Amino acid sequence: MQTITAEEARFLSINNPQGREKRKKEFDKALESCMVKIHNAAKAGSFRVECHCHLNIFDEINKKLNQFGYEVLLDLYLMSSQFFEDQKQGIQTNMITFEVIWE
Repeated sequence: MQTITAEEARFLSINNPQGREKRKKEFDKALESCMVKIHNAAKAGSFRVECHCHLNIFDEINKKLNQFGYEVLLDLYLMSSQFFEDQKQGIQTNMITFEVIWE
């Protein structure tokens, strides 16, 4: 049995066809969920909404939302307080919460 680093495991996961397909599904689901929230918020007259996704696809989601003209904000205080709250409850998650704003 050979031990590999987390970075090596991620590289292998990303570069295999099943890993790519899984990331694509996660990306599509997260982007669709966020776009629905944006649509509903805009109908209600709001110009900001809270979305979330897996940490490993955040950069891709951020790039796509930026292409659509949205700005993505990370609240570091919210992230750290959520992390510590999850730790207290014994939850280990790789989800990230972010805010999307537009004019």
